[in-house]
Amino acid sequence: MHIALSMPTVERSPSVAIALQLRNGRFSVPCRLEQMAAQVAICSRSRQAMLGTLLDATLPTARRGRPAFRAVWVNEAMNRAYNMIRLTALLDKFAPPCCLDVTAGEAERGIASEVASVLRSMDVDEDDESIPCSEALMTVVRGLNELFAPATGSLCFTADIARLSLPRFKCRALVLAACELVSGLLLRGLSQSGRGHIEVALCKSGQREMSLKITGSGLGTMREPPSDSLADLAELLESDVSFRAPCFGLTSTELTFPIANQDDRCATLIAD
Repeated sequence: MHIALSMPTVERSPSVAIALQLRNGRFSVPCRLEQMAAQVAICSRSRQAMLGTLLDATLPTARRGRPAFRAVWVNEAMNRAYNMIRLTALLDKFAPPCCLDVTAGEAERGIASEVASVLRSMDVDEDDESIPCSEALMTVVRGLNELFAPATGSLCFTADIARLSLPRFKCRALVLAACELVSGLLLRGLSQSGRGHIEVALCKSGQREMSLKITGSGLGTMREPPSDSLADLAELLESDVSFRAPCFGLTSTELTFPIANQDDRCATLIAD
């Protein structure tokens, strides 16, 4: 799959359990919840409705999945909710609903519903059955860009995603990791309000390895990956996180993970 969009200007099992408090201790849960509530309050009603659709996909369902993974999913959902609220508040500020016609407003809600539906489908991880990942990954990263990039000024998005199947919990971790990384880059783009480029690539990097690489250029400089739960999602993929910011305005985060164990049942790469 390959997609290029130009957005015009519009005024391993986890070794430790994770608490809801962030790793670095900068924000406690009450503080973060207060920040969320304050930012939701400043959004217009139409954007609150769109945000509600995205936040619904962060709520736990009756089938919470494996107990060993539960803390990872809870922490990721908290981070994702916080990011969605911040992105929506910035979108409302830089591209207010009054600038949109009825068709554009309906398109926003449709994209939000599609992204939320895919993220909600990630809630199941009880078995190791391999499922396709690539379409879900593409829908989420493309949808986030289509929703929030118009407020950045001018942002180009490209994606080149190989077809891949993984066990359910690894597919979930892969899609959520991409969601966290793209959200972080969009937040940078919204704060910079200028031209930029986000590139998402999923490709084979070795005989039995795949690589998810997400690059941002022209979006300011980040000193560390944007997600506090990213390391735990990477651990579920049996991957380390490689983060590089070689020069001003350019950042690249890469997760390289195995796609086959000794009996070749860990994952399947489907060649185009």
